[in-house]
Amino acid sequence: MKYFFVFFLLFTVISFSQTEGKHIWKPLTTSSGEKFWYDPSTFDSVSNDKLNVWILESYRPALKFEGVEGDIFRSKILYTINLASAKYGLKKIRYYGLTNKEVYSYDYDIYESDDMLTFPYPIIVESKIHLVLQEFLKKKQLKR
Repeated sequence: MKYFFVFFLLFTVISFSQTEGKHIWKPLTTSSGEKFWYDPSTFDSVSNDKLNVWILESYRPALKFEGVEGDIFRSKILYTINLASAKYGLKKIRYYGLTNKEVYSYDYDIYESDDMLTFPYPIIVESKIHLVLQEFLKKKQLKR
């Protein structure tokens, strides 16, 4: 059973690398033990103190949302982060069923001229966004 779960996760990561551009998924784990993956390929394309990063999550048990047909076993979300204000927002959401078939997608309207609407959420310590931001800062320091 353990090997099946590892194979399933590996299959999931490989399958998602084929959608919406090529992704290079790297795992991270929160302090509560929750595992997720992020794509650091956008770390080199930061402009105007704004970073976009994809985060992939897997859900057991599956999620159910009103208006979404079917169970949600994985999500892929594109976050946009304002490095100057330490706030973030959402750009795109993709939900996938058990067979990696997309069951729901949504692209948010981004108001580039209004940071309060584009970046409404503060980055909380030890959150997924905070952990990804720490990885970004490590990579940035290594380049110096």
